[in-house]
Amino acid sequence: MTPVPTPPYRVPDFCPDCREKFLAVVGWIAPALESTLSPAPPEPITTPEDTLRRAGISSERQAVYQRRLSSLLAGRK
Repeated sequence: MTPVPTPPYRVPDFCPDCREKFLAVVGWIAPALESTLSPAPPEPITTPEDTLRRAGISSERQAVYQRRLSSLLAGRK
């Protein structure tokens, strides 16, 4: 695990005018950094069979198509 870096500046280091701007920038950047650094949920895996099933093509029809295609590629009819 990597150590948490110490920020180079603290809020009291800024003059009152700059302090307000500093806090505004930090408030704007922090959520963006947090969403960037947090791991994204894994994407679901969609198989070709799932796509055909959603399109209403049955597994029997898929099997017939695959046999015909295999026969054509093998040079048989």
